[in-house]
Amino acid sequence: KKKFKKFILILGDSHSIDLFNSISKLSKKNEFIVGLNKGWCRPYTPHKMVDNCHYSNALKFIEQNENNLKMIFFTHKGSYFLTNKKNLPISNQAEKTINYLKEIKKITNKLLFIGPHLEPNIQLNRKTLIKYFKNRNNFNDNVNYDLLKVDEILKKTSKDNNIDYLSKIDVIKYNFKEDFVVDGKFTFSDTDHWSEFGEIYFGKKLVFNSIINKILFP
Repeated sequence: KKKFKKFILILGDSHSIDLFNSISKLSKKNEFIVGLNKGWCRPYTPHKMVDNCHYSNALKFIEQNENNLKMIFFTHKGSYFLTNKKNLPISNQAEKTINYLKEIKKITNKLLFIGPHLEPNIQLNRKTLIKYFKNRNNFNDNVNYDLLKVDEILKKTSKDNNIDYLSKIDVIKYNFKEDFVVDGKFTFSDTDHWSEFGEIYFGKKLVFNSIINKILFP
């Protein structure tokens, strides 16, 4: 803080780690970026391990450092918004997430809720990789397109609660046939996380074609 004064905070679960890596790799060298990220965790999860999540402490951190905040980017896995992480209707996680973001808004307006991305839902292991390279057509599009509806609901709910929302789905425009493998490289490392290559590939689409570009490169 003494050196850079202002910093960007990236907050969320393991998908926010993907976002942290993307923005870190694409930002200016002198950009100060802090990640408060923990896999699996989403706001106010009803689970006996909830105390191991970081969202309550994140609120304290935001309050303590509000004057040094440039922007908060918040995101978490899209399928958590689906019932049983699989199907519509949308689960009560949407309400919990929005309520948490409203708590942040009580402290600062420097908040951008970055919505979920489409998840390919393909297990990348030795067996599936051999299958893929034998015949690329062996892989079918297994994306749960219910996440498109989730995105639309999150847009509206965010707007209704005066929360700035960026649709990752709208900006990236993921197409399974074109974007799952690019130049022989997988853009995902498992069913839903970006690979190191994907962090750059999708990161460029997200950063340079959205409000994030103006935040990083004013």
